[in-house]
Amino acid sequence: MKTICLYFEIHQIIHLKRYRCFDIGRDHYYYDDYENERSITEIAERSYIPALNTLIDMAKSNDGAFKVALSLSGVGLEQLEIYAPTVIELLHKLNETGCCEFLCEPYSHGLSSLANEECFRDDVERMRKKVK
Repeated sequence: MKTICLYFEIHQIIHLKRYRCFDIGRDHYYYDDYENERSITEIAERSYIPALNTLIDMAKSNDGAFKVALSLSGVGLEQLEIYAPTVIELLHKLNETGCCEFLCEPYSHGLSSLANEECFRDDVERMRKKVK
């Protein structure tokens, strides 16, 4: 029998608000909280929640024969913790099945980790602690 390893990634970008030259020196908050909440909530309801429920059902109904690997970014986890905690609960349930492996990746998918090996190590270590 062939073995198939399913791999999924959860990552979400942080949206920045429109920042004009007139805002320089007056406004130091750069994030678009409304868009961050809207996009992660929509993706969670349309994709993450149904997919995780399916993976949990598959893990429970296959007596340990079903395995899946998940890679999560730190910025994705942060937004899920704030705006879609149901996804975090489902990740815990999937973990409890013993059929899931969490993979570590750089925390923020920043390009600096490509140019600097120490930055890459620090980013992965930060992510390892977050997942744990």
